[in-house]
Amino acid sequence: MSKERKYLWFIAGASLLIRALFAAFTELSNDESLYRIFALFPAMSYYAHPPMVAWLARLTTFGAEIIPEFFVRLSSVIIGTVNTLLVFKIAKRLTGSEKAGLAAVLIYTASVYATVFIGIALLPDGMLSLCWLLSLDLMLILARDPQLKESRKGSLLMLAMGLTIGIGLLSKYTAIYLGVTWVLYVILYDRTWFKKWSFWGAIVLCFALFSPVIIWNAGHSFTSIANQSSRLLSFKEILWWSPFRELGGNLAYQNPLNWIVFAFSIVFFLKNKERIERPVLRLLLLSSLPMILFFFIASFTQPTLPHWSAPAYFGLIILSALFLDQLKGGMKVAVWSCSVLAFLLILVGIEIKYEPFPIPRDTAAADIGRDDITLDMYGWKQGGKAFAEIYRKDVAEGVMRADSKILNDIWYEGAHLDNYFALPLGLKQITFDNLDYQDISEARGGIVPGDDLYFISSSRTYVTPYESYSGGGNVIQEPETIEITRGGRLVEKFYVYRIHIADEY
Repeated sequence: MSKERKYLWFIAGASLLIRALFAAFTELSNDESLYRIFALFPAMSYYAHPPMVAWLARLTTFGAEIIPEFFVRLSSVIIGTVNTLLVFKIAKRLTGSEKAGLAAVLIYTASVYATVFIGIALLPDGMLSLCWLLSLDLMLILARDPQLKESRKGSLLMLAMGLTIGIGLLSKYTAIYLGVTWVLYVILYDRTWFKKWSFWGAIVLCFALFSPVIIWNAGHSFTSIANQSSRLLSFKEILWWSPFRELGGNLAYQNPLNWIVFAFSIVFFLKNKERIERPVLRLLLLSSLPMILFFFIASFTQPTLPHWSAPAYFGLIILSALFLDQLKGGMKVAVWSCSVLAFLLILVGIEIKYEPFPIPRDTAAADIGRDDITLDMYGWKQGGKAFAEIYRKDVAEGVMRADSKILNDIWYEGAHLDNYFALPLGLKQITFDNLDYQDISEARGGIVPGDDLYFISSSRTYVTPYESYSGGGNVIQEPETIEITRGGRLVEKFYVYRIHIADEY
């Protein structure tokens, strides 16, 4: 075994171990909590996203209502490792050099998006990323050998691309850009593909796979597709601050050291086109730069999130690996980039769990912890255990009914309460702040006359039920407070209100 392959397996193994530990010992984030609830209500699609993320979560959690976080995130941990091996394979095939493959692995692993958002968290980007890399690999194979289109193998590869893009669309609408990339390449550089049945067969196969989402949208006034489309371009006003956030977010998600390598690799190959195959350069740039530019322009009219354009950087990761393969001492940059991320990831995990570096906060404030993003993934288990004691005492004393429901008016907080407060006690959590949660809440019976409700709000959101649920004969009791500590310090509070809904609600 070559030394590059030994390094490959070491990096893949170390990454797998760190990501698995993070997945096992940290609580779910906001979005993960929501998608985990989706898994309990399988559907052809959802308002928030296509269904793949929920399908994967249901597969790895076996449909169980109570299961450790590791199993919720298992698909992402596995996909993260598969992607690591895949980028090695792609770069090696393009150059014949295992050094290039190793460089791709290092740059990929150094990406915060690739290692954390894909490799740990349960997000739609997980399966999307795998389909993106597989589709890009197929495009590169077909573009490098134009004669393939005349063969049975080429037809099968073309259909396989339709398959991977279709599955990508089941994961996230952003996958449509994979199809755009290939169509642009064919229009600009190889229009003879339009004469091949496999090209059109791939399109049919892609939309056949995507058809559950189309059917679901047709039954829901195309609300999901419309909502996602409306988040791109508005033209109502110019948001001068938003592009800076988009740019800064991209820098953080991809790792600033990686960005430097991306920039140098683009300049290098544009100046030295003889150092790279033309179809490879064209496809890698087409699959990345237009999409990155599109979301940057979109950020002037709508607030954007950096992970929307993040898959486009896969092409630049491969391009950078080819650049470092030709650069003396280039591997050191990739090693440093990867090492810095590994160190920071371990440090963040420790900070979330134990807070060795105290965060200043006003412990007397009613909204303590409001600006502490580390609490997205901490305190829910602790709060759930304390609430369980309150609930059991209330039921034993006849203060609340055993079938009481939990109520919250903010979807991401409601999703956490669902996972850590309600489900462990067999209770139903009701939230109306999200279209998907509205459907789930209706399936759970909603709020009916005579219900007993626990309205629970964390100090980070600090919402009371009085404005929305007082009057009409409803009775709201003053809240009981649950204090959340970390490292021996008070970091957050949960306010637990008891509401008795009137019989004529």
